[in-house]
Amino acid sequence: MTFFRALVVVLLLTNLSATVWFGQQNISAKNSLQISSQNASQSTSDNQLPDIITPDIRRHLLSQFTYAFNKNDDQKLYDLFGSATKAKLTREDITSEFQKLRKAFHSIESGSYNYSTLAATKGNARVFVLHYEIEFSPQSEFGDEGELKITLAIRSDSYQVYGIRLSAV
Repeated sequence: MTFFRALVVVLLLTNLSATVWFGQQNISAKNSLQISSQNASQSTSDNQLPDIITPDIRRHLLSQFTYAFNKNDDQKLYDLFGSATKAKLTREDITSEFQKLRKAFHSIESGSYNYSTLAATKGNARVFVLHYEIEFSPQSEFGDEGELKITLAIRSDSYQVYGIRLSAV
């Protein structure tokens, strides 16, 4: 149970870091907490990934994560995160959590981008979750199928990773 509590803490901290990143905009305090969740009835253009997140970028994020995860390279995993997340999580936090995930899943055999969802908007910033189908090694304690979710905060022509979630399906 402590593994799952620690994982929840990491996810909460990454959400907190997104709030910090969004807070860098010059917005009044009254408006700073008004993040509107998007619903399924929005138009397709509102839900589409911005042009900056190309298929090459999506493949690169998966490749970088898979390589670092499989090689036990926690520095590379830490480097995937944007500055907002790094302000809230240390490399040691990342190392601790990903060691637990490696123990459970062992390694990632393959993966592919599946779809994205728009999680929230605030001003000119949008938060998307990239969903990847993952195949774990046969030694995985939770089966060989999984999902990787990489959460991106995107503002005009820049993005940063502020959340990564790896789970069994």
